[in-house]
Amino acid sequence: MKQGMSLPELIISITILFIVLASAFSMWFAIQRDLIVQRLDREMYDQLSTAKSQILDSVLKSIFIYPPDVNIVLRDNSRFNLNINEKVSYNKLLTISPTSGGYYLNAYLSVPRNPQDALLPNSRMLLYYKKFINWAPQYNTFTLTVVETGGTRVIKLAKIINYPTNITFTTGEGPKVIADYIINNGFTVNYYVVDVTSAYTYTTYTNSITSRSINIQQVEVTIRAQRRYQNIYRNKEIKFKGAVFLEELPIAY
Repeated sequence: MKQGMSLPELIISITILFIVLASAFSMWFAIQRDLIVQRLDREMYDQLSTAKSQILDSVLKSIFIYPPDVNIVLRDNSRFNLNINEKVSYNKLLTISPTSGGYYLNAYLSVPRNPQDALLPNSRMLLYYKKFINWAPQYNTFTLTVVETGGTRVIKLAKIINYPTNITFTTGEGPKVIADYIINNGFTVNYYVVDVTSAYTYTTYTNSITSRSINIQQVEVTIRAQRRYQNIYRNKEIKFKGAVFLEELPIAY
C-alpha cells in the first residue's frame, strides 16, 4: 500500500509551488509593465514626431515668424473657446507662409486638455490653427555682408513691418490637435536672428539687440509630454530647430 506524503514533504511541495507561482506572476507582471511602457512611449513618440513635422513644415515655408514681444489677439469660438490677448512670448509660435493667391497664418499653442484627465489634471493639448489671410507684406530693407569661401558677398535683407495681430478663427478654421498630454509649460520656443554685427551668425533674440532690426530667422522648439497608466509614468521630450532662408530682394511671392 502506497503511503501519502508526510507533513514535512507536503509543506515543502506547497512552498515550492508557491515560489513557482510567485515567479510566474512576477514575470507576467514585468512583461505586462514592459508592454504598457512600450505602448505609452510609442504613442508619445508618434505624436511628438507628427508635431515636429507639422511645425517644421510651417517654419521652413514661412516668410515671417512673429517675434515674442508682439502683442496679439487670437479668438476661436469652437469648443476650445480661445480668447487670447497677450504677447506671443515663448509659449506660442506664429508664422506666415505663402500660398496660391495669398498667405496662411499658422499658429501653434497649448491649451488645457479637454476633457480633463483625472490622472494628469494639468496636461495640455498642442493645437495648430491655419487661416487664409488677405495680406500684402511691406518691407524695410538693408544690406548684409556675408563671408564666404574666397571672399565676401553683399546680400539684401528685408524686415516685414506689417503683419496681422488681431485674428479670429471661424468655422472651418478650428484647430487640429497635433500632440496630446503636453505637460504644463511643455511647449516652448526660442527665437534667433542673424547677427548683423558679425557676418551670418545666429544670435538669441532679445528686445534690445541691434539684430532685432531684421525678422526672426530661426526657432528652437521644445515639446515635453507625459503619460500615465495607474502608477506608471513616462516622459518624453523632443527638441528641434527650423530656419527661414534669407532671401535676396525683391521677394516675390
